[in-house]
Amino acid sequence: SKINIRTLIHEIKLANTFRANERENRITVMLDEDLPTYVLGDEVRLSQILNNLISNAIKFSSNRERAMIEVGRDGDGYFVRDNGVGFDPRHADQLFSIFGRLENAEDIEGSGIGLATAYLIIARHGGRIWAESKPDQGATFYFTLPDDC
Repeated sequence: SKINIRTLIHEIKLANTFRANERENRITVMLDEDLPTYVLGDEVRLSQILNNLISNAIKFSSNRERAMIEVGRDGDGYFVRDNGVGFDPRHADQLFSIFGRLENAEDIEGSGIGLATAYLIIARHGGRIWAESKPDQGATFYFTLPDDC
């Protein structure tokens, strides 16, 4: 079905910043100009994927004076970029396994299954997800999905 992705992201931001209410004014979620207003897909699945990626971006940027999260379109896919703690790129494959948390994540709350869930949804629908980062330089998560996801 046709989904207003901009509205969906706004709702996800509100839900996540509400949970972190005292940080709300320190969290900026920017929508890239290349991000379309409408996409085709399954709203529940897309919402799960974006919620997992955006909530992680907020969590791992919470130590910054201002958390900056950008959501956009990149070629055939999408990205969620943050200015958080980042990670060692040698451990990127660990991110998508259940409870695959990295060494600098022990004091960050969460179940450790968000990225694994996003990975499973995307993989089941023929898409892919990957991440790029350097320690203390934020992270960018990219994903592709076919139109029928």
